Amino acid sequence: MDAIDGDWVRQALPGFFSPLEVAASVPTTMVRAAELAASGVPEGATVVTEEQTEGRGRLGRAWVAPPGSSLLLSVVLRPPLAREAVWLTVAAAGVALAAAVDEVAPKAAPAGLKWPNDLELGGRKAAGLLAEAHLEGDRLAAVLLGMGVNVGQGSADFPPEVADRATSVSLAAGAPVDRADLLAAWAGRFLEGYASLRDGRPGPVLAAYRERLVTVGRPVRADRVGADPVVGTAVDLTPTGALVVQTPSGARVEVLAGDVHHLRPG
Repeated sequence: MDAIDGDWVRQALPGFFSPLEVAASVPTTMVRAAELAASGVPEGATVVTEEQTEGRGRLGRAWVAPPGSSLLLSVVLRPPLAREAVWLTVAAAGVALAAAVDEVAPKAAPAGLKWPNDLELGGRKAAGLLAEAHLEGDRLAAVLLGMGVNVGQGSADFPPEVADRATSVSLAAGAPVDRADLLAAWAGRFLEGYASLRDGRPGPVLAAYRERLVTVGRPVRADRVGADPVVGTAVDLTPTGALVVQTPSGARVEVLAGDVHHLRPG
């Protein structure tokens, strides 16, 4: 890992996000965060990079971005949560990111969250989040929270296979957006939501997540992991974060993991 001068990151992040590593390039911030978690670092240890050479998102998909164009970070958390409640950490991060984008890019379309953990602007993906639970026996030892946000990319920076589905905060805003401003706006909001989770009060996070979620009420196709796809209308969330899809026959199917595609009505 090649360390760089990361003053803009240090100025944007409150003291909770410590120890802080800022790198020019790493294979992935999640791999480095896992190494830190295994070494016993305290909660809040954070890795930020300008470039990921082997970046990945949910379900192991590649995440590619030009150096310096994105916010790429992972945070080690040690929340007093049951394993089935880990998804609330990424919900808190997503809600915080949506509000932060609205603040720093007010001319962009309002930020929405697509189940389970994508941020969309104008129906295009601008960010992805994920949380990985690390166990010691049956005990939750750590949660690795990862976030990748397209901030400064232009339309030519996206690979052809995703160009019609992706955007950046700057593109959506129609003007350059400063990564430090976005990071600072996210960090404070995330800490507020995370504090409520640590205090055993998930209600505010869950309510805010539901409010930002653009998937419920939409016709969808859910490509499930280890099961056949299901097509219907997304109608609800379960307490464990599963998406409930009602099929045309009236059956209600809980989707625990997979890809959800928003379909056009009719």
